Amino acid sequence: MRRIPGLTWLSTALLMGCGGGAGGALVEEEPPPQAVCDITVSGAVTGTPVCRNASLTYRETTDDFSLTLDTGTGAKPLVQIHPNANGRPFVGDFVGPTSEVDCAVTVRDGGKAWYPYYEDPRAGVSLRGSCTLTFTQVEVYVDSGTVVSYRFKGTMQAHLLALESSGATGTVDVVMNFTL
Repeated sequence: MRRIPGLTWLSTALLMGCGGGAGGALVEEEPPPQAVCDITVSGAVTGTPVCRNASLTYRETTDDFSLTLDTGTGAKPLVQIHPNANGRPFVGDFVGPTSEVDCAVTVRDGGKAWYPYYEDPRAGVSLRGSCTLTFTQVEVYVDSGTVVSYRFKGTMQAHLLALESSGATGTVDVVMNFTL
C-alpha cells in the first residue's frame, strides 16, 4: 500500500483534534469561574448595587495589577471600582491611596460625587480618604505571557470624601466582598 505523507499527517491531526487520541476519551473543558461579589454603600448615600462581574489581571508591560468589579447598569448609587497597585497581586493587604496603590473607587448619586482622593490645585481642592484591598486567595488562572488573569478571593473597604463642588456632603463607606 502506498502512503501519502501529507494525508497521513492530516488524518492523524484530525483524529487527535477530534478526541481520537488517548483511547478516544473526550476531555471536557472546565467552565469559566463565576464571580460572586457584593457591595454595600453606607453613610451620606446608601445602597447595595448588584455586582455583575469581577476580574483581577496583571500586566507585565506596566508591572501593575487591576481589580475590576462591575455593577449593573443603572445602579443607584453608581459605584465604580477599579483599584490597582504596582507589582503582582499576592495574599495580603494593599493600603492606599499612595504612589503604590490607587484606590479608584467612586460613588455617584446623580451629579454628587465621593472619592478616596481628589486633587484640583486650581480650585484649591484636596481630598484624602482611604482604602484597604485585602486578598485572602490569589491563584493564576490564565497566563498569556504579558497579561495574567487570576482566581481570587478578598475584600475591599474604602472611605470616600464628598466633592463639595458637586453638591455632595458627608462621607461614604464602601465595603466589597468578592470571589472568582
